[in-house]
Amino acid sequence: MKRWVIISLKILPPLLSAIVLLGCQSCSWWSQPSKPSLPAAIEAQVVSVHDGDTMRVLLNGEEERIRLCGIDAPELKQRLGEASRDHLRSLVNTANQHVIVTIVDIDRYGRKVAEVSQHNGKILNVEQIKSGNAYLYRQYASRCPHNLQMEQAEFSAQRSRIGVWKYPNALKPWEYRKKQRSIV
Repeated sequence: MKRWVIISLKILPPLLSAIVLLGCQSCSWWSQPSKPSLPAAIEAQVVSVHDGDTMRVLLNGEEERIRLCGIDAPELKQRLGEASRDHLRSLVNTANQHVIVTIVDIDRYGRKVAEVSQHNGKILNVEQIKSGNAYLYRQYASRCPHNLQMEQAEFSAQRSRIGVWKYPNALKPWEYRKKQRSIV
């Protein structure tokens, strides 16, 4: 019996460790986190374009305000504000008012924040930046599925000095809004 106790003492600790490790593989602190699923893309009809980064769409039969994620276009009263809005309208018109909306968040104003694309795959957020009609909104861009394309688009627009990049000293939209709030 002594021999059995000695063998048990040598085998039991590694055996128990193996059992515990196998059991813990299903524990959340042990297992690898699952990859987040991509947001669903939903077809929508554009009702109106307010400015260079905001529109209203019919989404599942409801009219919704959509804020294009990761971009900030000049406000309508700023230089190029109307041009930015008009460019977004032309992109929407090219798509016959039908777009694909991928919602990534809801902002503090209750707007759905989304990437919006045409059926041909052209992403309106990227196109607004690429054409110089919007800035990359860095603090929010990481939430957008195509944020790297948006960064590349901004680099290209900056290098070409088109749109907002023609005026390097112009007030950025977020600076303009902050200034407007301080006036009131």
